[in-house]
Parts: sequence; C-alpha cells; structure tokens
Amino acid sequence: MKDRAKVVLAGMAGNALEFYDFTLFGFFAPLIARSFFPNTDSNSVTALLLALTVYAVGFLMRPLGAILFGHIGDKYGRKKALALSVTLMAIPTTLIGLLPTYATIGIFAPIVLTLCRLMQGLCTGGAYNGAAIFVIEHQKDRRGFAGGLITSSCAIGSLLGALVGYVCTHNDYIFGFESWRLPFILGMVIGLVGAYIRRKLDESPVYVQAMAKKELEEKTTPVQKVPLMVALVKHWRSVLCIMGMAWLNGVMYYAAFNYMSIYLKEEHHWPVHDTLPMSSIALLVYALLTPVAGAISDRRGAIGLMRPTAIAVFLLAIPIFLLISTGQLWLIILAQVCYAVLAAFFSGPLNFFMQSLFPVEDRYSGISFSYSLGMAIFGGSTLLIMETLRLHVDYVFSPALWLTVSALGASAVLTFLYPKIKQNAQ
Repeated sequence: MKDRAKVVLAGMAGNALEFYDFTLFGFFAPLIARSFFPNTDSNSVTALLLALTVYAVGFLMRPLGAILFGHIGDKYGRKKALALSVTLMAIPTTLIGLLPTYATIGIFAPIVLTLCRLMQGLCTGGAYNGAAIFVIEHQKDRRGFAGGLITSSCAIGSLLGALVGYVCTHNDYIFGFESWRLPFILGMVIGLVGAYIRRKLDESPVYVQAMAKKELEEKTTPVQKVPLMVALVKHWRSVLCIMGMAWLNGVMYYAAFNYMSIYLKEEHHWPVHDTLPMSSIALLVYALLTPVAGAISDRRGAIGLMRPTAIAVFLLAIPIFLLISTGQLWLIILAQVCYAVLAAFFSGPLNFFMQSLFPVEDRYSGISFSYSLGMAIFGGSTLLIMETLRLHVDYVFSPALWLTVSALGASAVLTFLYPKIKQNAQ
C-alpha cells in the first residue's frame, strides 16, 4: 500500500508540474503576444491570434511525442519514458521565461518561442497518458479513483500556474524581469521530479509480467512488432474512440480554464490579473471532483458517467456561456464552476476507460498516440477557434458553439462506436 501511494504521489507531482508548464502559455497569451509579436493599437488583435496559433502549434507535436515516448514506454519501460519526458519539459519552459522580446531580437523572438512550444508539446505527448498508465498499472483495485487523481493533478498544475501568475502580475516588473516571465522560469523545478521518478520508483508490475510473457513468445516466433503499428491496425476502433474522448476533454478543459481569461480581457476589457482568481476557483472545483468521478466509475463503470455528461455539455454549453457574456462577476464565477463540474465528470473516469481499450504490450503507444492526436486536432485549436468565433459570428454565445459541436461528437462516439469495440472484445 505504501509503495502504491508513493507511485501515485510521484505521478501526480510530475504531471502537475508538467501541466503547470504547459498551460502557463494559455493564461498569459495576451502578455506573450505583446512581448513576442509586432504589437500596436492597430494590430493587437492580430498579435493575439498569432500567439494563440503558437499555442495551438504546441499541440501538433503531442502525437510525435506520443510516438517517441510511447515506443520507449512499451519497449523499454514505463518508468524510463515518464522520467525522460518530465525532465525534458523543464528546458523549453525555462527558455520561454528568458527569451528576449520582439523589440530586442526581432523576428527571432516568435521563431524561438514557437520552437520552445513545439518541444513542450513533444514532452507532454509522452507524459500525461504515461503517468496515468504507470500509476493505474500499479493499482490492484480502485483504478478509476487512481486515474481520477492523475487527472486532478493536471488541474493542480494549472491552478498552481494561475496562482503564481496572479502573484507575479501584481506589478509589471519583478527583480528587473517582466513579471509574467517568473512563472516560466520556475518551471525548471520539474526536472527534479523526473530525476526522482527515474531513481526511486519501481517499474509497473503489470508491464514486467507482460514483457516476460512476450519474451517467451518471441523465442518461438521471433517477429519484432512495433507497438504503435499493432495498435493502429488491430485496435483502430479504440484509436478513433480515444480521439473522440480527447476531443471533448480537451475542448472542455481549455475552454473552461484558459479561454475565459482571453474572453474577459478582449470582450469586457478585464486585466488578465483580475481573471485568474475566477479560473483558480473553477480549477479547484475540477481538481476536487475528478477523483470523485473516478471513484464513481469504479462502481458504475466509466461509460455510465461519461455518456450522460457529454449529453449534458451539448445541452448546457450555450446557456452557461450566456451567463459569462453578461460580464457580471458572480454569474461568471457560477458559469465557470458549472463548466468545471461537467469537465470533471467527463474526464475523471477517462484514464480508467482508456486503459480498458488496449492490451498491456501496446497500451502506452496506443493510448498516448490516440489521445495526443485528438488533443492536437481539437483541444489545441480550442482557444483559436473560440476567439475566431467571437470575432466573426455575431452571437453573444458564439464561442460556446465549439463546445456544443465537440459534445455532439463525443456523444456519437460513445453511442455508436464504443459498443462495437465491446462486441469485438467478446
């Protein structure tokens, strides 16, 4: 029990710090736009859209990271892949905090910023799913609860980023630095967690058993198979199913906790500093509820919770956003909390659900690639799509249309595709 708790805590710590690093960009997008892109009164909107494009580009690397770290995780061990991805994440995050502005180095500023974001995406592609797999494979029971804790750690990391950002943006400069840079520079701490995982934790016992069995089979049939290719060919329905889950999960997460800061600044002219406490409240609700949702899935099954939640998002996304469009503080807080509750009950059981779709020997590659590809296509473009809808579709609720479409897609996958996966498994 003690060893399992140590694995859970280490997995949560590494994941929290990675998401602290990865989501800082979304919180500070307006300030990053001001620093790294040509920015005058006449083109401030263009600068913000360019910054959000760089934000989205980071997600495009997640599938490549999933291929790389997924292969390492299935071939050489979960622990090695997870420790490597966590350690490497510290490098680009710290560089963003130290990068000179557009006024100083010109076009090289957005180029280097984009490269840093690409490396962040590469590392994240191997980390989140890897942490969940590593932790859940160590558990003998209550796997949904353990998966919910890993999901909760994402919110804890984002909450940490929001709180540090709130403190750092009281003043424009701290110790001679632009204040928004300090949260990125603090990201170097994550490397210490990677070192701890590499040295102190044992490999997943489920993985060790599966590899021992695989070695015996390869002695009689010495054909080397690439885990990702097996996953894509043999379990293609599972790949599509996880992509559909990542679609809604990513859109809900980044809409609820990142886009609101952008929307309130651009539509209601709130300072970024004033939007962060509301995001923090919503993130706290999400962090508390995802393990609860995971525990419920241990009793009711993941589908019994995820499918009705996806339908609820489809029905409620626009009405909830109408509360935000009023610009009234208490209604905005209420709306963000509502989004946080819906997001928690969908994503809390998700790690447990995804692990049931792949066998152990192909699991890291299959889950990481499928999830990262879904996040790259749908989740990573969420801020850009929602802001584009706000600018070009003349309805006060227009950004919420993306939430509605995403919920419809996830509901369709769970209703029509998942039953076929179950039939083929029987």
